[in-house]
Amino acid sequence: MRTVVVMPAYNAAKTLETTLARIPPGVVDTIILVDDGIATGASMLAAVRAIRTAGPAKIVVAVPVAPPSAYRQLAGAADDVVCVEVPAAFLAVGEYYRDFRQTSDDEVRELLATGTTG
Repeated sequence: MRTVVVMPAYNAAKTLETTLARIPPGVVDTIILVDDGIATGASMLAAVRAIRTAGPAKIVVAVPVAPPSAYRQLAGAADDVVCVEVPAAFLAVGEYYRDFRQTSDDEVRELLATGTTG
């Protein structure tokens, strides 16, 4: 059985060692890096490079929005980039949300555990 690991991009480099330590060697097939959007792409690119050292078969970047330049840069670094919007006139990630307040990791874990939507 292969394992897919999903982790937030902002702390991927920090949590990679801890996350992979809990998984038997050779089991991780795909790592999906998620973020609420890409502005410059620098943080996500750093995360992709850090994750690459772990040797997963595939690295996927998944975001709702990114400017064209960052999208192209990440497409060259990751194995796949899933991005809902790549607007030519990109100004800021927050423009694409009705509510752009921060969500803590604990809140995300709770929502995922309970299956709550809203």
